[in-house]
Parts: sequence; C-alpha cells; structure tokens
Amino acid sequence: MTTAPSLNAAAAPEPDFEPAPWLEQHPLAHWLFDLETLQITWANAAARARYGHDAEQMRLLTRDDLLQADEVPRAHAFMAALPGSLQQQPVWHERTRDGRVLTADWRGTTVRWQGRRARLVAVVDAGRREELLREQELTRGQLAALVAAIPDLWMIYDAEFRYLEVSDPAHPGLSAPWAQKQGRHIHETVDPVLADTLVRLGRQAHATGQPQTHHYELQVADGQRRSFESRYVAMSEGRTLALIRDVTDTHEAERRFRNLAEAAPIGIFVADVSGHVSYSNPAWRALMSLAEEEAQGLGWATSVHADDLPAVAEGWRRYAAGAEVFEIEFRIRATAQAPERRVWAQARPMPGSGTGPALHVGCVVDVTPARELQHEREARAVAEEAGRRQSAFLSRVSHELRTPLNAILGFGELLRRDLEQAPRQTEFLGHMVRAGRHMLALVDDLLELQRIEQGRLEPVFARLPVLPLLQTVAQMLSPLAQGAGMSLHVEADDGLAIDSDERALRQILLNLAGNAIKYGRRGGSVWLAADVADGPCRITVRDDGPGMDEAQLQRLFRPFERLGQDQGSVGGSGLGLVISRQLAQALGGTLALTSTPGAGTTATLVLPARR
Repeated sequence: MTTAPSLNAAAAPEPDFEPAPWLEQHPLAHWLFDLETLQITWANAAARARYGHDAEQMRLLTRDDLLQADEVPRAHAFMAALPGSLQQQPVWHERTRDGRVLTADWRGTTVRWQGRRARLVAVVDAGRREELLREQELTRGQLAALVAAIPDLWMIYDAEFRYLEVSDPAHPGLSAPWAQKQGRHIHETVDPVLADTLVRLGRQAHATGQPQTHHYELQVADGQRRSFESRYVAMSEGRTLALIRDVTDTHEAERRFRNLAEAAPIGIFVADVSGHVSYSNPAWRALMSLAEEEAQGLGWATSVHADDLPAVAEGWRRYAAGAEVFEIEFRIRATAQAPERRVWAQARPMPGSGTGPALHVGCVVDVTPARELQHEREARAVAEEAGRRQSAFLSRVSHELRTPLNAILGFGELLRRDLEQAPRQTEFLGHMVRAGRHMLALVDDLLELQRIEQGRLEPVFARLPVLPLLQTVAQMLSPLAQGAGMSLHVEADDGLAIDSDERALRQILLNLAGNAIKYGRRGGSVWLAADVADGPCRITVRDDGPGMDEAQLQRLFRPFERLGQDQGSVGGSGLGLVISRQLAQALGGTLALTSTPGAGTTATLVLPARR
C-alpha cells in the first residue's frame, strides 16, 4: 500500500481524536485516514452516504480509493508540501461506489488516533460552486451576445436624462452625431415637446416597473423624417434604457396595404387573436351590411346567421389555438337592404405585425352565385338521371312485353298450320300458355310497382297470426318446391301475431320464398321463421343454396336485375325484390338480404309488432 510522506517535525502537537455523536450526525462528510498507511479508519454517516459504502466497507478503503486515478499523484504531492500547500485549497475529483464522479474541497487537520498519526478530512461539495460559476460566465456571455445582436438602436440615460451610452455611435437613427449628444440633457438635442414626452414615459417606467411604449416622428442626421417606435425600461440607479426601432418601412407598407385593400373587390379585414376587427375595407363592410363604426371590434358577429355563428366562433378559437389557417363557409343574415348571402372566409397571421399584439389578415368572398349554380347543376343532374332511368325502364318493359308476345304469335302461327298434328299442337299450346303467364305476371308486377311509387298503396292493418300466414305461403309454393326437389320448413310460435296488412305481407313472403326456391340448391331446403325480440317482429326466409358475393348483393334491389338469369331457365321479371322492399317500407318496416357464397342467403323482414 502506498505510504504518505512524513510531515514536518516542527509541526505543533496533534490533538487526540475521538468520534463524537454530533460529528457522526454532522451534515458534512467527515472521514479519518492513517497518515502512514492511508487506510480509512472512520467515516461519519454523511461520508458513507456520499460514497455509497457502509462503515465496514469504508474501513477497507484507502484515501486514494476515494479519488479518481489521475488525482492520486497530485494528492501525494499535496500531502508532501504540507502545511504550505494549504494555501492552494484545490478541488478534488472523487469516485463513488456506483461510478459517479464528485467534486469536493477537502479541509483537513492532523490528529492522533489510537496512538497513530491520522488526518481528519471534512468534505465540502464543490460541484454546485463550479456549476454556479459556469452559469454566471454563460449568462454574461449570453447577455453580451444579446446586446450585440439587437438590430435596433438602444441608448441609456442617467437619472437626469442625460445621454450615457449608445449601441452604435454611427447609427442612422440618431438625430445628431453621438459626439454632440453624449453627456447632454435630452432637452438640448430634440424638440422640447418630444423631450417632455420621453422624460415622462421614462419616469413612468420607473414608477410602475413596466416598460412604456411611444410612437413618434423625428428628423434624423441625414435630414430625412423617419417614424420610430421606442420602448423605455427602468434600470438601476435611476437610469433608463431606451430601445428605438425605425418603423418607417412598416408604416409605408401599412399605407400601401390600406390603399390596395380600399380598392379591392373582395372583403378584407384585420383582427387580433380574439377576433376583434381593427380594420375592414368597404367591400367587407358592404358584404356584412355594417357601417364603418359598426364594423369595429366584434360587430361582425351581428351579421352572421344565428345558426352558423357557433361554428364560426369555434373555427376562430381553434385557429387562435394554433391552427395554420382559418377557413370556413357561412351565411350572412338577410337585412331589409340585402338578401341572405353565403360567403367563404379565410385568415392567416399577418407578417410584420410589430411589437404589439399579433394581428391576422383575412378575406371574405361572396360565393352565393357559385352555390346557386352548383345547386342548379345538381338538380339538373338528378333530373337527367331520372329521365335516363325512366327511358331505360320503359325500354326494358317494352322488350319484356314484346318477347312473350312474339312467342305467342309465333307459336300460334305454327299451331294454325299444324292443326292435324295433335302432339305438336299440345306442345305449342304449352309454350303459348307459359309465355302468356309470363307476360301477365310482368304486367301485374309493373302495375303493382307503379301503384306503390305513386303512393296509391293504402295498407289495411289488422291483427294477424304469423304462423298460419307462413304455413299458407308454404302451401302455395309447395308445387314449385316439389318441382325443384326442395323441402319447405316453417318455424314460429303459435301465439305470435302482429299488426299488418295481410295481402301486402303475403306478397312479400311469396316473393322472398319463391326466389329462395328458384335460385336455391336443387334438393335443398327453405326455412320460413318468425320471432319477436326487443319489440319488432323479425321474419326470415333462408335457403342453403349457392349464395351471392358482395357485388351481387349490391345489385339486388335494382329494377329488372336478375343477376345474369335473363336468358337462363329461371323465370321472373326482376321486379319482385324491388316491390317487396317498397311494400315493407309501406308497412313501416325494413327488408335486407345477407348471403355467403356457398352457404346460402337469408332475407330478413323487420316489422313493428304493434302499431
């Protein structure tokens, strides 16, 4: 273990050391080490907490174990130079059990401990002291950089308002060369009225502790008359700091803006973040139906349609909270002089708003003609689409009527020629009957659809038992189901009843169950079921046929839509589902279909159980 150099023999006798309770609880870290072996022999609670060791672990360490490795030689040199080295008061870099680096000022005294010479060390943390020194230096540097970076002219007056300092003696904003101003009173260099105002504002800044702002015009050294904005801030010892900004260019830009705005054909306004308008052009006031004095502040709110005002206010609130742009369309209420108008408004932050509150510039455009034209176009498009649908409907009806009629006529002609051939007469007659029935069903469907669309359907509501109705529908479709090799099943409580129109409800069920048989799986099944849950009555017609995909389901309720079966063996007009849905709506209910390819289709009719 490293041995410390011996101390000067002429040193004063060392006192004996015994740890006292007050020293054990002292807030500063204290520890004792043997001067010969450097072994730590005692440490108080603060020292153990500082270095992260308990009492036993501390006694296993040496003084050098508490130092960073590169500090050990310096520590030996310091001890060798005692007592002269005490004048240095160095800062040591310590190490803790968990690897942290601490900085400390060690203050020590030589004592005797159990008959041996030792050194009692008191540790004063130097980290905060160094941190404060660094912060102080940084603050000074920042202040110097800030003062140097201020583009405006600044001056300092003494308590009597004599010129003391200036940021730039050659600044073009000075009314005279700095050499003619320095040390002189402000009344000696500027207009007396302006000087009185500046002195008053400076004294007010000292009295209130708040900066004071002033706008004025002044002729500068080169003879030009410029506009300035000055701010006066109280300093110590009665001195006053004046920050002076040349705002001539800003005022000129504002003048140009107003000239352009006054001549603009659209409404233009300037408002603060709370929505108070400070400027509006004639077009804006005319659109809002406000006089010039009425347009100031929040007067514009009286012109906004009452139903739209909350949305406008909320939009401005979100914009003021940080949105990039304010944009909204709203209505201007009608007045005795002007009809109701629809306008579009937009606002953005106004660049170069100066040192005052942030301003926002916006415009308001009358979009009433554009919206009227849009509505006309939409109405025209709807009418054109209705015309196209009607033309397609009539064309399809004509085609569907003509086809079976041609069959009747054609086979009738063949029958006339072959009267002597009885078997063929029977076959042709069968074709004629089927074509006639198809034409009759189509005409009936068309008439029914027309009657519903024209509002001529007047349901007659009565209390209907549901189970007998489902059984009747199953019996009526039994021949069709037997021909397809399918079975029909009815599921409903015997006491279930609803308020409905029997004829309309039976027609819906016949259409749904007939489709389930015609488009179902040969040899499959069809279920007709009904129940009441949470109020309404749900009647379902389900099959286990091939099912449909989403695209086919989207096409189902279109007139004459048969999903590609127009030329197939499955009969029908393509109007059954259209009629069924409209009948369901007339009965106060809804009709919807769900299907899974390969798993079948379910039609769900929901009707009020009671009216």
